[in-house]
Amino acid sequence: CRPKLEAEGARGGALDKAQPSIRMDVSYNCANPGVAGVLVTIPLRRSKGRKRVSFSFVKVCGGFKKNTSTVVTAPFVMHLLLATAFIGGGLALYFSYKSVTYLGGLAYRYFSVPTVESAV
Repeated sequence: CRPKLEAEGARGGALDKAQPSIRMDVSYNCANPGVAGVLVTIPLRRSKGRKRVSFSFVKVCGGFKKNTSTVVTAPFVMHLLLATAFIGGGLALYFSYKSVTYLGGLAYRYFSVPTVESAV
């Protein structure tokens, strides 16, 4: 894709109150379908230094089809890891609580000092 600047803007010109705009057409020769970024830079003649005005846009060449397949993106992976951490953390807390209460019952049964009521 080699864009060309055409119309009056391609020959240059000056902007003032009488002529506040100049028409510029950008033409393309798209060999294949696809997407291309185009940057147009216009040098300013009567300025100190090398000042210029730039603008850019995206050109979509004919026949281009957007990819609609499922793509794994960074936000998707982040949410998946976050959900896994919450579920895994919840299960770890649940099983650790259950094991502590179970061991607490065993410890009470085997390592407690008998009382008068339990001796009878």
